[in-house]
Amino acid sequence: MTTEEKIKAIEIACQKANPEIMEPRFGCRVKLKQNGNDGIILNEAYGIWLYYNYDAQQIFVRNFEKDEILGREIQLADVLLAIAKENLWMAIDELGRFMDWEGKHATYNLIKPIITWDLTKNLNGQKEEVVDFIFNLLQK
Repeated sequence: MTTEEKIKAIEIACQKANPEIMEPRFGCRVKLKQNGNDGIILNEAYGIWLYYNYDAQQIFVRNFEKDEILGREIQLADVLLAIAKENLWMAIDELGRFMDWEGKHATYNLIKPIITWDLTKNLNGQKEEVVDFIFNLLQK
């Protein structure tokens, strides 16, 4: 399975855990059915989007019923929520390192090898080892 396919599977798990990801509002990614261009919602009111199109580098006003909602970018909080919904005892420290629960001593221990989420990036910007770890964790 490629990294892109794993990211897609993680996105689906996060969207299932947090349906708000797919709501058409600020930051939500969309794909125009008309020409397949991607963009991002800047504002939404009464079923109308103020929408930034990446390819045209312009702002448009659109009726979103005609377009495909891709959802907003997956952040660390979304991944942690998906992990929690799977009843997995995990934590992350202030440096972005994943930790596992050890019930015997009632403590969290760093995962070995150390897996660190880059706190400055969303899911798409993470290293392959982080994506692999999260994918395998959510597949259990």
